[in-house]
Amino acid sequence: MERRTGKIISDPVGAFLLALLSQIIWGSAFVFIKLAYKEFSTTTVGDTIMFVAVRMLIAGLILLLVAIASEKRLVLPDKSEVGSVLIIGTVQIGLVYALQFPSMIYTSSVHCSILNGSQIITATLFAHLFFKDDHITFKKGLGCLIAFAGVVFCFLYGGDFGSVSFRGEGMFFLSCTSFALSSSLVRKLIKKTNSVVCSYSSLLIGGTELLVLGLALGGRLGDGGARGWALLIALSLISSVCFLLWNALLKSNPVGRISVCQCINPITGAILSSLLLGENVLQTRYVVALGLIAVGIVVVNGSFGSKDKCSGL
Repeated sequence: MERRTGKIISDPVGAFLLALLSQIIWGSAFVFIKLAYKEFSTTTVGDTIMFVAVRMLIAGLILLLVAIASEKRLVLPDKSEVGSVLIIGTVQIGLVYALQFPSMIYTSSVHCSILNGSQIITATLFAHLFFKDDHITFKKGLGCLIAFAGVVFCFLYGGDFGSVSFRGEGMFFLSCTSFALSSSLVRKLIKKTNSVVCSYSSLLIGGTELLVLGLALGGRLGDGGARGWALLIALSLISSVCFLLWNALLKSNPVGRISVCQCINPITGAILSSLLLGENVLQTRYVVALGLIAVGIVVVNGSFGSKDKCSGL
């Protein structure tokens, strides 16, 4: 499968469009998670971990079936990269969602969306540490500061300090940092294993780790009814499609270049939050924060006329 799609993923225009598509789809997930929580009566940390565990396991099984259908046999990770896939599954799935889902109980979808946009900052920093061709330049450093200023403005504008908490925004930011780290790990560690196999393996590994954690915390998946399960399956499909696209893109492109498309993720989440959850995103803090993050992300990737612009994906 990867051989047939490799040209599209490596093509500048194709890679940009796929990265943009994955982030638009991913941005919608935050809203549907909030809706699903209500259907399954998810209120405790254990419940949220169980919810995401089932979601990731279903997503992993979907990609496993895709891999079997494509290759007409069961395809496993390359023997030399089993340890690498285990690390990626733990960091990209287990750690990220163990932090992210509980935190979403204590923060709004808009805050989640804006913090999610800050991943480009940490992704750029990790890429600088891991890769010689992804070092931080003046423009990248300036872009990081602009984007971070957007996050700070969102929370400090109007002096609303009480709306920020470690168990909410703090843990969500740590989950974003973990995901940014996993982006560099995918490009650094995975060379031989194809993206479908890497993605289904990491989803099943991380999903299993989350399931064990959820059970240990006394979590349970309530009766969500037809609407709840429809949302859960939709979220699983989002995970399977987005992780497959993202991991494939990371293997073939510099982390800093494709990460520019993450600017659309918080905007998608904010717009859907406004439409479906009735959360006000037209306040000055949200508009300015999203604008600064978007500008910062573009500057980080040198899209204002430099040779390393996003069209160079």
